Amino acid sequence: MICRSCGTRNPNKAVVCSGCGEIFNTDNGYVGYENMDMPMKWYKFLAYFSCWFNALYGFSQAYSMSQNRIFRGAGDLGAILFAYEPGLKSFSIFIFVLSGILCLVSGYTLLKYMKIAPIAVLANYIINLIWSIVIIIAVPTVINLDTLYGINDSQSTYFFTSIFLIGLNVALTVFNAIYFNKRKHYFTN
Repeated sequence: MICRSCGTRNPNKAVVCSGCGEIFNTDNGYVGYENMDMPMKWYKFLAYFSCWFNALYGFSQAYSMSQNRIFRGAGDLGAILFAYEPGLKSFSIFIFVLSGILCLVSGYTLLKYMKIAPIAVLANYIINLIWSIVIIIAVPTVINLDTLYGINDSQSTYFFTSIFLIGLNVALTVFNAIYFNKRKHYFTN
């Protein structure tokens, strides 16, 4: 079946064009397309910018951590944390590489309207949520900020940043689950 909108060749019985995303209408032998009026601005932001930028960011963070360059930005806290817990450094590098790969897969599958695209996007947010939870648990167990900086753990910048990231990842996971559930008819290839 050939899409009338973009000319892409699609398998017979395809519901959505793999090239442009138009939905085919096959009632009464008519092979055309039907434009569903659902806003897709968030999809376009994820597919054309966010996934690719986050993949680049994940790979650059993993490289910086492996070369010990990340400590310049994180300051003493990052250097001390990874000095006491080298396993956490390896885990963080693994998470950043995995997140980068998931972002590449998410971007590609979103552009092709594949069924796995929403799952890949949600998996990326869940991976980042797990990393944020591990960091918020690891820092107080390794470092006593009260003796190091004279501040309570709950007053420190890392604590507020980690709580913000956890809340953001939970909110984005819920938002994207609702968003893609309403638009699951688009992702059929």
